[in-house]
Amino acid sequence: MGGELQPWLKISVRQELADNNQVTINNRDRFNNDLSGMRGVFQTGVHAKITDNLTGHLSAGYGDGAGVQSPWRATVGMSWSF
Repeated sequence: MGGELQPWLKISVRQELADNNQVTINNRDRFNNDLSGMRGVFQTGVHAKITDNLTGHLSAGYGDGAGVQSPWRATVGMSWSF
């Protein structure tokens, strides 16, 4: 009935190849939705098995790169199975 902790780390690179995307809203407002380029995404967290029926997780992540910056974000959760 002992608990377990499983830390994890994820580092990824994303490449958007589509560029020069013209977007039109309501047939009048136009803008260029160009998000082409490379960016990095960094995430870390821990998964915990508290009992056989109860688990929890905690994670945080950040992304940055050409044309896109994702602010820090965090998630916390628990799962109970019966």
